Amino acid sequence: MASYSIKRDHIVDTTVEELWAFLVNPNNLQKLTPKKFGGKRLDKNATDIMSEGSIATYRIKVFPFIHVKWKARFFNIILNESFIDEQVSGPFKSWTHKHSILVHQGNVIMRDEITFEPPFPWFGDYIYVTFIVGRLHKLFTYRDDYFDAHFKQSEL
Repeated sequence: MASYSIKRDHIVDTTVEELWAFLVNPNNLQKLTPKKFGGKRLDKNATDIMSEGSIATYRIKVFPFIHVKWKARFFNIILNESFIDEQVSGPFKSWTHKHSILVHQGNVIMRDEITFEPPFPWFGDYIYVTFIVGRLHKLFTYRDDYFDAHFKQSEL
């Protein structure tokens, strides 16, 4: 079974602290997900901040009219630097996503490093090429556009 990796950076016009506060709120996933992909949080008594080992459950749309639960566990949380979410159960065979905040030449950079295995080992490569790549591109473009609009600093 093939494993795939994605690494991408996006400059966000904000402070490290503001970006961190946004990223560690599991309720914000819905804001970062196109409506056609779902992303609704299902947890009762959901908290607004993740903690080491905490779990969040979402409902996502994998195909039109087909929804699945995605359960993620958060760990390796380093304040204002990084955390990892790992699929506990969901549509992939495995999924690990490291979120990092870096500062380079005065710019705040959000870095995503994702390693995953598609479902269905007998045609995982086909699913990756025909479905997952395009969907992840749309998801990250939507998310980047959200960050650009949400964190736009006013001109002085």
